This record gives sequence, C-alpha cells and structure tokens, in this order.
Amino acid sequence: VDSVGICYFNAGWYEFALSDVTYFRELYNSITGAELSNEELWRIGEEVVNMEKAINTVFAGFTRKDDYLPERVMTIPISGGKFKGEIMHRDKFDEMLEEYYEFHGWDRKTGLQDVDRLEEKGFERIAKFLVSNL
Repeated sequence: VDSVGICYFNAGWYEFALSDVTYFRELYNSITGAELSNEELWRIGEEVVNMEKAINTVFAGFTRKDDYLPERVMTIPISGGKFKGEIMHRDKFDEMLEEYYEFHGWDRKTGLQDVDRLEEKGFERIAKFLVSNL
C-alpha cells in the first residue's frame, strides 16, 4: 500500500476497505495496463519495503527506534470520525511492530533484516546490497 503512495497505517486505521490489496491491484492495473494478481502486487510491495529498509539501514543507520510513529500519534487523540478520541498506545504499537518484523523475517528486537531470510524469499539483490555495504 505504501508503495502505491497511500500510507497503510492510515488506510487500516481510518478506512478498512482500503486495507484490501484488490482495490490497489485494480487501480495499478488500470493505470499501467498490467495484469498483476493480488499475490504479484503483494510480492512487489514486499520487495519495495525490504529495499527501503535496506537503504535506510545502510545510509541512515536506522534501527527499531526509527520505526516509531511521531509522538503526537501516541499522545494527541484523533479529532473526528469513527476513532474520535483514540490514540495509538505505545505498548500496543510495540506488539504490532514485533509482529510486523516477524512477518517480514526481520529481527524482532532490532528491526534489522536477516540476509539469509532475504535470500530465502528471493531477494538476493537486497541481501547482496546489505552484505556489500555494512
């Protein structure tokens, strides 16, 4: 979702219909003329997320501490809509972040990628980039 220019956090928080990849596949296919399946689009997105993570790790030294939302999201309640008055609770965000890391095969405590796991997923270029630059 992030790879097509829409923040997944916002899509899932504000409008659950936007969390279905089918919508984005149809949008992408209609704009590009491609005929990607949901699975193909999901894989492309996964590769983009892993490349972004690798670039941020190598060039900016990002770790888990850099994967947090802005403090205001955890302290200032939402002003309107279905979730009016809600905030993102840090402990719940920590749990979600660990699940997110696990989903991607990244280290749950540091957020760093595992080169072997990247290769298993077929992302050899990203693994090579990390090995060559760290």
